[in-house]
Amino acid sequence: LKEAREAYEGGYAVFVDARDSDFFKMGHIPGAVNLPVKDFDGVFPTLKEHLLAAPRIITYCDGANCETSVELTEKLLFAGLDYVEIFTGGIQQWKAAGLPLVSTGN
Repeated sequence: LKEAREAYEGGYAVFVDARDSDFFKMGHIPGAVNLPVKDFDGVFPTLKEHLLAAPRIITYCDGANCETSVELTEKLLFAGLDYVEIFTGGIQQWKAAGLPLVSTGN
């Protein structure tokens, strides 16, 4: 959480939410992009240039019991991005710490 928060506050990482878009819309880390694992092949091409330009990428999902951020990280590494990290605490730890969230729909 400490490293993720520092990256967020310093603005030197792109956060990538691995959850389905419905969960993303209900609440996500401000500035995060949504790249659902199940839609990787369709969504990744639209985000590729943005992610390639990022100094650091941090994936996350729901929390410690969620494996989609791990799966997404593997896909991103396989796609040639080698500066990808996982925020294992996910949205649950972020929310519990009182850090900002934004929602973008119902």
